[in-house]
Amino acid sequence: MRSFRTIKEDESGVAAVEFALMLPFFVVFLFGSLDAAYLLFQSHRVEQGLELSGSYLSKAPDPQSVSASARQLAVTGELTGGTPRVKGWSASDITVTYRAVSGEFREGDSARVVVISSVHDYKGFGFLNSIMGGGLKIRATHEERIGA
Repeated sequence: MRSFRTIKEDESGVAAVEFALMLPFFVVFLFGSLDAAYLLFQSHRVEQGLELSGSYLSKAPDPQSVSASARQLAVTGELTGGTPRVKGWSASDITVTYRAVSGEFREGDSARVVVISSVHDYKGFGFLNSIMGGGLKIRATHEERIGA
């Protein structure tokens, strides 16, 4: 029978035990990193859509009359139809408002600005939502001057 001293000094299998203890932390870190990267990717796609929509509205002769088409353009990249660039994102998640900005423009004139914003629930892989208690949202806003 082996004595306690020989068992205590035996180092075989230490690496396996350390790996088994650290594996859960590595898995959490890996899945958290992947879900966070996907969140950033989807946020970027929403921002791209809002920029495209803002550019479209800024060049339209009557922006308010085409705001529904602009929302669709932001979501799908097409004026009619198409698949959403972000899963679950819809035109109803987008708000279009207009405001006047006064200042030092051409002899004190004011400029009109279109403000396009969106709030969309982030689904992702579900890992970040489970850690953060759910309710993660992608929020983005884009402003663009109307006309030249």
